[in-house]
Amino acid sequence: MEALEIVLIALIVVLAARWLGWLKGVPINKKMAGILALLAAVGGIVLYDWGGIYTGLTGAVPGEPSVPAGVRWSALGSESDANLLYDGLTRTFSVTIKENTTPDPDKAVPENVTFTITLYRDDLENVDAVAEVKLVSAPTFRVIGDLNTYSVIDKTTEDQWNVAITPSGGSARYERAVGGVSSGGSLAFSIVVTFDGPGINKATDGSVYTAVFDAMGTQFTLSMVVAAAVT
Repeated sequence: MEALEIVLIALIVVLAARWLGWLKGVPINKKMAGILALLAAVGGIVLYDWGGIYTGLTGAVPGEPSVPAGVRWSALGSESDANLLYDGLTRTFSVTIKENTTPDPDKAVPENVTFTITLYRDDLENVDAVAEVKLVSAPTFRVIGDLNTYSVIDKTTEDQWNVAITPSGGSARYERAVGGVSSGGSLAFSIVVTFDGPGINKATDGSVYTAVFDAMGTQFTLSMVVAAAVT
């Protein structure tokens, strides 16, 4: 338990005790002590540890898809992009990226890659559930003598990673997408990762950069190797 939690709990206990009349030496009248105890309790819940309390009561995490008890998932990766290789044992997609010096140095070769992660319901629960695929981490790097931060993955104008995830029958979302899956069903998520030409121009040939995706607890890796420039 952290120090702030201990102090907050102690304050609530003292104020509540004064309100109940158990502590007579505290220079606060009983009515005010009760009000302050209530405010401290509510403030602690709302401002400090609502996420932990919510998770303890519901088993879910605020902002995360709800997963009914008993629902289990399995995930498989696949690729049809000629620029990708997929290793099913390590769940790793691999691609070699090159800087395009002509005619457009702002674009990489290839400009993007596409692969698929499919989530399968691996249970017999007769309920619908929400499936999610999200980008967990994207690679960034610095260059000596340069204060900027670069990446081999492009960003959108909204400063999101240019990783478009589209559930089958749904709409594309950057970085994270969800979709409903019925009992015994499955849902395929198509993922398009767009590369950043200027970032690749700053990268060292032979360097390997990785992005990690999570599919309901199963992780997949996109391994990006920077090669010599295309001239």
